[in-house]
Amino acid sequence: GGDGDEGIGSQASEFDFVEDEASPFVSLITTRATRRALFLGCGLQFLQQATGINTVMYYAGTVILSAGFSARSALWLNALVASFNFSFGFLGVALVDHLGRRRLLLGSLAAAGLALAMLAHALTPSPTQPPPWVAVAWMCFYLAAFAAGLGPVPWTVNAEMYPLRVRAAAVSCATATNWVTNYVVAGAFLSVAGAVGMN
Repeated sequence: GGDGDEGIGSQASEFDFVEDEASPFVSLITTRATRRALFLGCGLQFLQQATGINTVMYYAGTVILSAGFSARSALWLNALVASFNFSFGFLGVALVDHLGRRRLLLGSLAAAGLALAMLAHALTPSPTQPPPWVAVAWMCFYLAAFAAGLGPVPWTVNAEMYPLRVRAAAVSCATATNWVTNYVVAGAFLSVAGAVGMN
């Protein structure tokens, strides 16, 4: 009798464990506060990747070649461009508490948007197309702007704003949003670049 009761108790504990593991995802959807937080967290991750950061990193060499540089020069300039993403990431970490999440994110978004618009102009064949070095300069400016705000802020906010009970589930959903958006944007880049006339 004792062994049977112990076996039943053990099975019940296993079922409780499964229920506890599943319940954070249910709470994310059914609780208004966590649902709104999840929407914000996933939205920030979507915004981060929709700006094309990983596309710029994946295809930086291709973009530099299209601007008119040789393959040898593109290799070294690619390293220069990547160094801006690395170095300005430290600036973002230093500023996130000093300026606040909202101000840093909005400033970074505005600067990155300007840089992308100017980069598109620099790469579009036209009578007013600037010299090749201008495209590289705007790439560097874009990566500096991104790394200082759009890079760290979505991850920082997602790590802070959820209740502990649902934090792991919420961050996993936000991370999935990040990578799915990255996949779509990066996968569409070459087709879009070809459609607008980028070599």
